[in-house]
Order: sequence, then C-alpha cells, then structure tokens
Amino acid sequence: VYLLNIIFNSQRDPFFLVLKKPGTFSSKMSKKTEYNMIDPASENTGREMLDYIQIRNKFWSLLSRKENSVMVLATSADNMVMARSVLVIHDEPDLYFFTWKHSRKYHQIEKNNRISLCRDKVEIEGIAEVVGGMKDEKNKDILEILRKKQPNAIESWENKPNMVIIRMKPLFACVDGYYIDDDAYLEYIDFTNQTAYREKWGYY
Repeated sequence: VYLLNIIFNSQRDPFFLVLKKPGTFSSKMSKKTEYNMIDPASENTGREMLDYIQIRNKFWSLLSRKENSVMVLATSADNMVMARSVLVIHDEPDLYFFTWKHSRKYHQIEKNNRISLCRDKVEIEGIAEVVGGMKDEKNKDILEILRKKQPNAIESWENKPNMVIIRMKPLFACVDGYYIDDDAYLEYIDFTNQTAYREKWGYY
C-alpha cells in the first residue's frame, strides 16, 4: 500500500509533498506502458511531452472504473472553499453529477463555476454548468445516459424534488504519479491545448 499526498498551488505545481514509500513505490515503466515522447523540455523539471491521445484514453479509462465513480468535489465562493464526495458519471468529453438546488455546492457553483474533482492520484480542473432539473423534458436524453451508467443511483434520486444535473467540462488534469528509476513523476493532460506531458516533482 502506498500513500501519496500532494497539495497544488494555483500554477498547478506541487508546493508540498508527502511521499511514504515502503519498499519500492513503483518499478520502471514496462514496455506496455511506454508512450511516444519528445526530449525533455527542461533539464530542471524533466518535462517530457507524451502522446495526447494515449493519455486522454488513459484518463477516461481510469474514470470508467467502478472504484473511481465517487470523487471529492471542491467548490469555492466568497472566500470559502468546500469539499465533499459526489457520484461522478462520465460521458466523454463531459462529467456529470447531481445535487439539490438548495445545496451549498449548487450556490457556490452559481457564483463561481471553476471546480475541481479528485480521487487518489487523479485531479481534474474544469468548468461547471448547471444543466437543469433531472426531470426537465430538455434533459431527458442526458438523464438516460446517466441512467445507463448508474441505474440504481438515478432511480433513487430522480424523483426527489429540486434535484439538478451539473455538467463539468474538464480543462486540465493530473492523471497519474509514478517512479522511473529513482525519479518521481506526475503525468498531466491539458484538454484545452490538447497536449500531455509528465514532469518530475520534488526535484532539486
């Protein structure tokens, strides 16, 4: 079991890192997980460009795992930051979750639609959009997509009053973290610019 805690600043670079490594955290990347890379862009950061399509597919594959269906959602407004667990349903290229219209996260999203989702080593930054009520006629196609992926959850919540669907458009994400030899790397994807790279962290 490995424990990896990372706190990010607004530039997305880690400013605090706790890494507990009982034995070896990870071995070298196997040939099966090698990516097409360009020479490092910086000797200091060890940044290496990765194949965007491969990392994008890896990202959506990670989100499709059942254990990753519940993530921590962070929202902020009026100098207040909140975090709570939500059920996340993905339908590439979007993510969805639902909540009560009178909830604090709903009101924060109305004021500031920049949100973040996190689970383990995956951290996603993006833009939230209130789609509307779960039972609104205009949202029936979206509701059916969500129902196919999480039928029990939708059945439990769709008839409750004031339930709304929120769509997240991912902009940037930390996809993975691992060791290559003795160097630790984080793997990122930029959906806006359609680029992906890995970068050393905790470098000296």
